[in-house]
Amino acid sequence: YWLGTQNNAAPSHKNPTNFVRNGTAVGPLEGYSAPLVVGEAVTWLRRHRDRSKPFFLAVWAHEPHLPIESDPRFQEPYTGIPDPDVRQHHGNVTQLD
Repeated sequence: YWLGTQNNAAPSHKNPTNFVRNGTAVGPLEGYSAPLVVGEAVTWLRRHRDRSKPFFLAVWAHEPHLPIESDPRFQEPYTGIPDPDVRQHHGNVTQLD
């Protein structure tokens, strides 16, 4: 079972359109890529895994690779930083965490 992209979330981390699940294109998703990936992992753990067998779960996110797009609530702690790109980056790392 897998979910991923060829290179990075596109057109950005917000509302990506290029995720593939088990070889099938997922289509447009609503949200930000890191929380979407984590949500997929949680869904797999709760609904799809064989509870009688051990498993290996790897969760990799695209953040903070460009093009960065962060939920505004994760940028709020950085409002004192004048550079909007730095705020976006720091918010993106916080979103990933």
